[in-house]
Amino acid sequence: MWLAVTRGRGLDRPAVEGPAQGALGTSALRLLATPPVLRAVLAVAGSAPALLFVLNWTSKYLVDGWHLPKETIGNYLVAAPLLFDLGAVGFGYWASRREDASSPRRTHRDLVLVAMTLAASLALAPLAPSPAFAIALCAASACGGGGLYVLATSDMLARVPIERTSTAGGMTAGAQSLAHILASPLIGSSVDATHSYDATLLVLGLLVVPTSLAFVAWPMPPDRTKLAGCASSTP
Repeated sequence: MWLAVTRGRGLDRPAVEGPAQGALGTSALRLLATPPVLRAVLAVAGSAPALLFVLNWTSKYLVDGWHLPKETIGNYLVAAPLLFDLGAVGFGYWASRREDASSPRRTHRDLVLVAMTLAASLALAPLAPSPAFAIALCAASACGGGGLYVLATSDMLARVPIERTSTAGGMTAGAQSLAHILASPLIGSSVDATHSYDATLLVLGLLVVPTSLAFVAWPMPPDRTKLAGCASSTP
């Protein structure tokens, strides 16, 4: 279906040649060390543990943390995946409406800050007066996490040579997966040791803040439009 819809729509663009092509290096390790990729990987990795919890741990959280019977939690579990999808599409659409094909790509710092605030709301879940309120905070966090992933990844892909976008995109996906692998046993160990989810929720929510702020504060790397302009102006 994807091939049928996209065929002939100009997606097979030629690679940028000249200085722009070599500006970010050719090897995967050199690509990972460049600012566009490194800051995106940092933002994605920082938000991934919170996403892991709201998408995979909420059923156990409701049963163990709120002592709900397993047969009653089904309706609660719809919220986080639904808001994750809405956040990813919504923030992506919001950013796309601001884009101008004739001008260099800009980092949507204000959108990143909004998404960060939503994602970090998971830290407030220990204060929730009811399981419904706690799940609402989990859903808000999922919405922000989806937005952060889309904003960081799309920003990065606009700043790497076109022939390296698949590798760069794989790096953000790999960073998210690696963060999940590392965080999941730590979450389990924390809950087993404390017999509470409060500390885990606080840490996971607050972890989003420094990595997102680092993404926002990082000097904006040139986008591919500017790199292409440099290449075309080179004798």
